[in-house]
Amino acid sequence: MEDISYKLGAVQVYDNDLVGYIRQIPFEGKFLIEDMDFRFRCPSVRQHFTPAKFVEILCLDSIGALHRGYERAETQVGTGVKVNKGQGGDGELVFLPHIPVQGVRIVIYEDLYESLQTKVSSGCFFDIRDSSMLSETNFHDPELRLVFGQIKRGIEQDAACEPYYENKIAEILYLIARAESAKNGRKRNSKRLARADAEAVDRVKSMIEARISEPPRMAELARMVNASVAKLQNDFKTAYGCTIHDYSQQIRMAEALRKIENSDEPLYSIALGVGYKNPSHFSEIFKNIYGVMPSEYIKLKKI
Repeated sequence: MEDISYKLGAVQVYDNDLVGYIRQIPFEGKFLIEDMDFRFRCPSVRQHFTPAKFVEILCLDSIGALHRGYERAETQVGTGVKVNKGQGGDGELVFLPHIPVQGVRIVIYEDLYESLQTKVSSGCFFDIRDSSMLSETNFHDPELRLVFGQIKRGIEQDAACEPYYENKIAEILYLIARAESAKNGRKRNSKRLARADAEAVDRVKSMIEARISEPPRMAELARMVNASVAKLQNDFKTAYGCTIHDYSQQIRMAEALRKIENSDEPLYSIALGVGYKNPSHFSEIFKNIYGVMPSEYIKLKKI
C-alpha cells in the first residue's frame, strides 16, 4: 500500500499496517483538509507532532485510540467535533485494531486563522480570539455536523475551490464561538440571576425559537413574563451573552441555512419563512453571519 505521511500536527504512518484512505486537499500557506476512513490491522502506536502555529479542527464519527501526552497520562480520544490550538510539543496516539478512524480533519495555518477569527469575532458574541477557548474542547452541534458533511462531500467530488472551503471554515469557527457563548451564558445564568428571572428568560428563549417565521415583539415577550422591557433585555443578555434581537437573528439564519441546504425553495420564500419580508435585508444579515451571500452559497453547495 502507498505510504501515507502527515507532515503537520498528526500521525505519521510509514508501513503497510493501515487499511483505508486519507483524501487530502492542501491550500498552501492557508489550510488543508482531509477526509479520513482507515483502520489498523494490529494495535499501533504512532508519534504525533504539534507545531505551535496552527489550529486543528476534527470531526470524528468513529475512532478507537488513546492519547499519551508529555507525562504519559492516557486519555481516550472521543468522537464529535474537537478543536486543538497548537501549543507545540509531541505525543503518541495508541490505535486499537480494526476500529475505523472516520471523519474530517482541518488544519488552519496561523495567518489565515488570524484573519478568520477577526472576521468571526466581529459578528458574534464570544471573542474566538480568546485562546483559552480553543483547547481540546468537544462540541456537539447539528449545524457543525452539517457543515462538515458539506466539506466531506466536496472532497469526495474532488472539488478544489478555495473560497468555498474557506467560507466553510469560517462557518465552523462561527458555530464554535456561538456554542461557547451559549455555554458561558448558561454559567452566568446560574450564578447571577435569581431563579424566577432565569426561568423567565428561558421561557422567552423558547418563545423565540417557536416563532421563527413570526418573531414576537419585545413588548409581547415582556408581558409574557410580567417584566419591563428593560429588565427582560438585561436579564436575557446576562443569561445568554447576547441581546434578544441578536439571538432571534441567529436562530432565524440557522433555520434559513438548513432550508437552503436541504431544499430547492426560492430565496424569497426562505426569507419570508424565517420572518424577513425584505429579501435584500435577509441576504445582508446572512452574509454578515456566514460570510457569503445566500445566492452565492446556493452555487457553492452544488460544487
